Amino acid sequence: MSESNSNYIEAGGHRLHYLDEGSGPPLVLLHGGGPAAYGGIHYTRNIGPLSAHFRVLSPDFPNFGKSSHATFNEAQSRFNAGVIDAFMGAIGVASAAVAGYSMGGSAAISLAAHHPGRVSKLVLLGAGGTSLPSLFVPAPGDGARTMMAFTQNPTRENFGLVCGAFVFDSACYEAGLVHRLWTEYQQTPPAPTNASRPRDNLVPDLAMIQAETLIMKGRDDRLAPLDQGLAALWAIPKASLHVFAKCGHWMQYEKAGELNRLVISFLKA
Repeated sequence: MSESNSNYIEAGGHRLHYLDEGSGPPLVLLHGGGPAAYGGIHYTRNIGPLSAHFRVLSPDFPNFGKSSHATFNEAQSRFNAGVIDAFMGAIGVASAAVAGYSMGGSAAISLAAHHPGRVSKLVLLGAGGTSLPSLFVPAPGDGARTMMAFTQNPTRENFGLVCGAFVFDSACYEAGLVHRLWTEYQQTPPAPTNASRPRDNLVPDLAMIQAETLIMKGRDDRLAPLDQGLAALWAIPKASLHVFAKCGHWMQYEKAGELNRLVISFLKA
């Protein structure tokens, strides 16, 4: 969870914090949403191993981590994709492999669809959530309801339930990690919100993706059901799918070793 290569850059009118580690072909890691969410934590078990093969760039979206606050009137996935397009332009990376987790996966889908030149290969980690439909799990699912309950009543107990909803087995958490995340959440100023902005709908974007895509899903994901991955597999022209057994939403933490090997192999192929 080291942030020794912590940096800031102005991009698209935002002050963005990002991590920059390793050398080689660029790989942009886009973090997910939720309390205490940012690149350094969501990819804590991935940045080190991946940076041995790639130049890993992990920006914090506006309203997350150490980046500036922002309000916006468009769907969050489109806004975040525009931010990453500006970030890549500002940092001088014309095109890169892009991996997006959860909310970051939605941004990665939008980036690949609407800024195709930016994405050489695409990795989707638990992407979907409310942005893609599920035929088998009523919306909102129990994981999303757990998140909403915490938003309405942000207690330490409910925070623990949220952390439990992100993985298949809470025993995978490193000692003290949940306490650290709770402490960071308490120290994070609330971000501005715009309840009137459009909801994400990524279904039309899937068929527009030109990049070769690796979809990764946890079989036991309580926030982005498995069948969303099947829908994306059919819709994205050059897609493949890998499913982790006994794995929840935060797959790059819970299945870090296997996932890192698969990502490295896919990007180097």
